[in-house]
Amino acid sequence: MFVVRLYQLRLVLLFFLALNIGSQGARAGEACDWDSVTSYESGYRGVLPPGADDWNHQSYEVLGKKDGLKNWLIRYDDHFYRGGELENADGARSLADLGIKTVFAITSLDKERQWLESQGIKVVDLSFDKNANLSQHDVRHIAEQLNTSSAPAYIHCVGGTQRGGVVGVIYRLSQGWEPDQSLLEFAYLGGSLKANSETIKSVLQTYAPNR
Repeated sequence: MFVVRLYQLRLVLLFFLALNIGSQGARAGEACDWDSVTSYESGYRGVLPPGADDWNHQSYEVLGKKDGLKNWLIRYDDHFYRGGELENADGARSLADLGIKTVFAITSLDKERQWLESQGIKVVDLSFDKNANLSQHDVRHIAEQLNTSSAPAYIHCVGGTQRGGVVGVIYRLSQGWEPDQSLLEFAYLGGSLKANSETIKSVLQTYAPNR
């Protein structure tokens, strides 16, 4: 029982670290706008997240709003993009213009599949419920899909910030990122640690069991 509670405490501390590491001077002398981080972490819609720069030690690129896609679009690297669901056929054309080869749909409609396949884009169902408690098999299966798909790949839920953001965390961890760095990026890009606590916990149990 003590070991379980200690593990749970470590998870809580890790969540806290992701939102508060800057206030303790994790890197001495370096400034970080943590008020902005927490405001984006609250999931406020309609505002672009802060751009990645030396000041926040992030490496994503904010591509902004694209025709036919809900909310804004984020480029993690040459392999992985994230954003909202398709609103119409223009969304498929926007993704094709970016060179997207595979779309991982956490939420999917038949018409979306038709739009994407008409542009030669493969659609993979990656659905899971909000704040789902994923098994280690589920988490590793998602990571395997992300890392072996035809690239570049695009992941979306409805708005692109919550479940899509969790998949972004899985992707980063599978690439060797530290948990606190991955969760900090999740918060910068609009993800809510509170609303996704069970899913985040299951992801950390897979990739950081000793944290």
